[in-house]
Amino acid sequence: MYRIVWLFLLVSAVSTEKAIACMVPPDHMYLNHDATINHAEWIAIAQPIRRVHSNDGTAYEMRAIEYLKGNGPEEFVVPNAHQGAANHHSKLPAEGNFYAHTASAFWELGGSYSNWSDCKIHPGFLFRGHTYLVFGPLDYNLGFENIADEGDAWLSYVRAKLSNEAAEKPFPVTATEFIGNAEAIVKVEVNWQGTRANWRVEVLKGEDRDYLRIAHISPSAYFDTLVDPECRLDWQRPRDERKRSFFYVFEELPSDEIYKSEWIGCLGADRDIDGFAEARGKFSKVGHRIYEIVEGRVTFSSDRTSCNQLYCKTPAVRSTLSEVEVIAAIN
Repeated sequence: MYRIVWLFLLVSAVSTEKAIACMVPPDHMYLNHDATINHAEWIAIAQPIRRVHSNDGTAYEMRAIEYLKGNGPEEFVVPNAHQGAANHHSKLPAEGNFYAHTASAFWELGGSYSNWSDCKIHPGFLFRGHTYLVFGPLDYNLGFENIADEGDAWLSYVRAKLSNEAAEKPFPVTATEFIGNAEAIVKVEVNWQGTRANWRVEVLKGEDRDYLRIAHISPSAYFDTLVDPECRLDWQRPRDERKRSFFYVFEELPSDEIYKSEWIGCLGADRDIDGFAEARGKFSKVGHRIYEIVEGRVTFSSDRTSCNQLYCKTPAVRSTLSEVEVIAAIN
């Protein structure tokens, strides 16, 4: 069951001055996991104790439980915070900490918070015993993670790195291992028929559930954006491509209701309006990955050979498989 409350905010595609104000984030912000650990002056396990309001916005006072690196006061302040990041888009257990940081998205794509148009990260924190691994004094994409418990994979990795012990990340894994460990896998074929997208879902692994409603607030709006031939925003794909296929891999399935925001493009009569929808339900934000099937093959990680190794996250799944090989691995 979903208790869905729809909120739509439509923003003209030409009104993007604030959205593009931060063209180049600070160099330190998106360092990879190892480089972030090395770059930070201090790393603390901490809990929020109160919010502080100032002319610059909201800040959180935190109580340090333990400094893993460096030293600092028993209490410190995290500036540039955003109350709504915690209260509205609630960092619930599991989805809020990448399933104790065992989900591939954290190791390949990064942490919970990205920068805003002011080139700063605005984290949010929950009280009532929630614990965070905070990196300072700068704001890092990986620097404000909700920690599940002492066995959390990110906390364990940081402790091991700082102790010069053998530190192992949960990823990368082979595509066969990734498929074998998944809770559910579905194949989705989408095509454009006149004025809207139609799709067919085949459950290849897992229980018979409406997986698209777990992954998306509105599957119809999401797929319309992908295959609408008039879509002006999907510039990376040929505009006349009206049929696409995907594997949805659910590493974990949600057990709690959360708020989910989903960006939707190509709205309005001229397809020149962007917007987002928000809803509450048993959605997956970080527990699933979507892989497109292109000419019968599935690439599980992008080509990262040309990027600076300080900034590249770990490819979570190694190798490219044919569609036939993926299905064979499931069976």
